[in-house]
Amino acid sequence: MYAPPNRRRIDWWGEYREVEPPERLVLTMSDRPEPDHYELITVVLSDLGDGRTEMVLEQRGHLGPDHYEATKAGWGGFFDRMTERLADSG
Repeated sequence: MYAPPNRRRIDWWGEYREVEPPERLVLTMSDRPEPDHYELITVVLSDLGDGRTEMVLEQRGHLGPDHYEATKAGWGGFFDRMTERLADSG
């Protein structure tokens, strides 16, 4: 990934911890080489009927409050783009 404004390269790594299709996904994610310095991401999907799905994402780890606010904005932008692409494909 390349992050603005100077397009700094970010090499993400992680591993899947739980995969329970189609309801739950738990994975680690980090951009640092330290093995114990990662974020734990949990995604839970719930069928709401009528072709609708609720997705709840939780991220926990080593970041401070300001970083979590920035991360929240980053995930929000990602989900906005996902929504746009799904709408375009429908």
